[in-house]
Amino acid sequence: MSNKNDAIKNLENIAKVFDKINTSNYDFTNLKPVEPPKSYAVPLDYSNDLVEEIQKTQEDTMREIWEEKERKYQEEKEHRALLERVAKQQIKLLKQQLYEQKNNYNKLDELYKFKTKESEKYEEEAKQSKKYNTKMLVIALISGGIALASLIATIFIAIFK
Repeated sequence: MSNKNDAIKNLENIAKVFDKINTSNYDFTNLKPVEPPKSYAVPLDYSNDLVEEIQKTQEDTMREIWEEKERKYQEEKEHRALLERVAKQQIKLLKQQLYEQKNNYNKLDELYKFKTKESEKYEEEAKQSKKYNTKMLVIALISGGIALASLIATIFIAIFK
């Protein structure tokens, strides 16, 4: 009986753990990207055309780097959001399965108790029946003995008369 109680307590403890899990702590949908600097240019002491070309190349390169970082950031954000949704669904499914297992266990426990009571009832009926049958056997033996004695008495009376 204690194994059943332990099993119920374990199921209840697992349910409490799942209830304490707060998946809102893992919300990655509101992350904000890091803003790139306003200017990527490095001041140089060359001619204006060369400086402008270098600045433009630097800005283009930095822009590409930031765009790549932004793309990776968005992919990571989408990936984490997907993982969060999957984790929430799995936790919800586990909670539901745990609830169903607990209900099934309770139903089995009730059925076991019912069958135990029924078995005890039939054992009591069997004992009562055994007592009754024993009494009837004793009565039958006594009446058989009396019948035999009356037969013998009749025979002796017939012989000795």
